[in-house]
Amino acid sequence: VVEARDSFAMVELGAGWGRWIVNGIASLRAHCELPYHVVGVEPEPTHFRWMKQHLKDNDVDLQSATLIEAAVAHDDGSVWFHVGEAADWYGQRIAHPQEVTTHARRPRTVRSLLRPRQAKPTAGRAVELVRAVSVRTVLHQLDRVDLLDVDIQGAEADALEPAGDVLNESVRRVYVGTHDRANEERLRALFLELGWASVYDFPGGGTSETPWGHIMFEDGAQLWLNPNLEP
Repeated sequence: VVEARDSFAMVELGAGWGRWIVNGIASLRAHCELPYHVVGVEPEPTHFRWMKQHLKDNDVDLQSATLIEAAVAHDDGSVWFHVGEAADWYGQRIAHPQEVTTHARRPRTVRSLLRPRQAKPTAGRAVELVRAVSVRTVLHQLDRVDLLDVDIQGAEADALEPAGDVLNESVRRVYVGTHDRANEERLRALFLELGWASVYDFPGGGTSETPWGHIMFEDGAQLWLNPNLEP
């Protein structure tokens, strides 16, 4: 927010109910009166409905927000995805192949993949076929992004690796919540190859020394800064 110049742009992948894009706008309002554009991408239907309501409740200009009901994946298309128990669970993710045969339920029509469906509260968990979008597609129409926030439950490296060039061209900072050591290593390799600077990198599943003391991290946390884009 402090380094934003003519406008502020933030993208939240795996947005849930959009808490971080709304926090970003609240921070901007406290600092200055710049125009803004935020993007929230979330596939769980009840969470997506809550995100729209959350933005309205906080007086976010919906003309300055792009909300996409989709999972973030390597490619555009569709993926099998865990949904349900929206009030108690925020670990929804792309399903592994063996989970599809056991828990899957197909959408009633193909049309539900092509346009946002009416979200209703979901009882219990299931695996459903949902729309998928790539990071490249999400960022395609944005000239500059001040912060890209990524929390997509284990799909982070698969989603970010194919988008290295567009990240270099348009994204100033990337924050990633990581969910296993393999993804952490792949992300380090990606951003170091791009020449980005690591602001911090705390592995998941252990305690790390931070500027705020010893903290136990369930999910990991990585923040990367793009030196190709000046503040």
